[in-house]
Amino acid sequence: MQDVKQKQRLGGRLSVLAMSVLLLQAVPLSAQAKKEQTSYSEFLKQVSADRVSKVDLYPSQNLAKYVLKNQPSKTPPQEVSLFNQDLKLVERLRQKGVSVNFAPEEPANPVVSILLHLLLGFFLLSLLLLFLRRASNAPGGPGQILNFGKSKARFQMEAQTGTTFDDVAGIEEAKEELQEVVTF
Repeated sequence: MQDVKQKQRLGGRLSVLAMSVLLLQAVPLSAQAKKEQTSYSEFLKQVSADRVSKVDLYPSQNLAKYVLKNQPSKTPPQEVSLFNQDLKLVERLRQKGVSVNFAPEEPANPVVSILLHLLLGFFLLSLLLLFLRRASNAPGGPGQILNFGKSKARFQMEAQTGTTFDDVAGIEEAKEELQEVVTF
């Protein structure tokens, strides 16, 4: 009995660990999303005014990082979200003499992807096993898990009173009560 409880505790701890790892994977994504971005129209105004010196395009992320001409070298580049329908952006940038670089696609790390899928599968499997163990320990035995909607009420016959029809044949009240039962 204690061995089963220890396994359940271990499964619970592993589930918490798995959820922690998944949440930690999401934190860098939310931190990147909080960076302040320039609006697209402001970016186009700066390009038209010849203030932009260099642009790095990230097509897979629909993102551009650009450096202004008077910007100090230690300042990080500014970011702007791009739109797919603006096909002439590169042409505009080259006409203004802006250095345009296409950043290479960063392939997803297959090891991290495989580990996350295995971790998710392990979490779901441990959750399923936890439910099955609880169902087998439920009152009524392991076969009772799908019988949750069945009534356990039983019909019980009343004891014989010893009263017969001849005993109540002439009593009008008994006749009226019986008619009420029939109409009900």
